[in-house]
Amino acid sequence: MKEENEVCGKCSKPKGDDEGCCKCGAPTKYDPSFCEKAVEYVEQCRTEKVGRVLKVNLPKIEGFAKFLGVSRSTVHLWSTEYSEFSDALDFIKSEQKSRLLDYGLSGEYNSTIAKLILSSDHEMRERSDTNVNIKKDGAAELAAGMMGSGKAEPDDGDE
Repeated sequence: MKEENEVCGKCSKPKGDDEGCCKCGAPTKYDPSFCEKAVEYVEQCRTEKVGRVLKVNLPKIEGFAKFLGVSRSTVHLWSTEYSEFSDALDFIKSEQKSRLLDYGLSGEYNSTIAKLILSSDHEMRERSDTNVNIKKDGAAELAAGMMGSGKAEPDDGDE
């Protein structure tokens, strides 16, 4: 929701139609009903099998922007200005992640592409743990004992 005392990010003047108010740009096209349209958009994004080909229509932020008739940058700007709209975008992202995991694991989606999108858009990374265990054997311990602490003895010159 917008507050009454909002100021423009460009000119720092109050927003409004009164004298002395910001005239930087066109009024926003944002409508709170766009949050509900996110659900509508996700419902129409379906994966279908057409013959032997899988037609994938994964929910995407870019697709939602197209659905609303605005640019991707506008959608991202609105998500910073309207918390409820940000929540709607999070809903789209979580639905995308869920479908990628479910369909990727079942083999319906190409696992390489699913992995790529999950790693680039959903911060999921493949991890590998590397543990190195060094075992000392008896010879190493014997040599260390014979050499003392491993430091050379000072030479007295008495030999």
